[in-house]
Amino acid sequence: IIQSGEMLRGTFGLVGGGIYFAETAEAAEDKAHSSGYLVTANVWLGKTLDIEKSDIQNWTFATLREAGYDSVSVLNMWTGPEYVVFNKDQVQIKKVSELN
Repeated sequence: IIQSGEMLRGTFGLVGGGIYFAETAEAAEDKAHSSGYLVTANVWLGKTLDIEKSDIQNWTFATLREAGYDSVSVLNMWTGPEYVVFNKDQVQIKKVSELN
């Protein structure tokens, strides 16, 4: 992120290899599997597929688009909703902060 200025999707995650976001810095810290940096970004969710934590399945950018959606929102998480996009063009990084 720091070198390229882009966020790239991972290879795995709650609903597949995507780019994951939370609504607040606190929620992001609770959800994170590692620490180091906090990214503040504008995220274009477009048409969102809302799913419950109990309905989780793997998605890819292609399967999500085939279903007519641009992003996934996982609801009923104890840390708050989790938003997932699968294309780096849906993310505009505003700020990267180092966490202490």
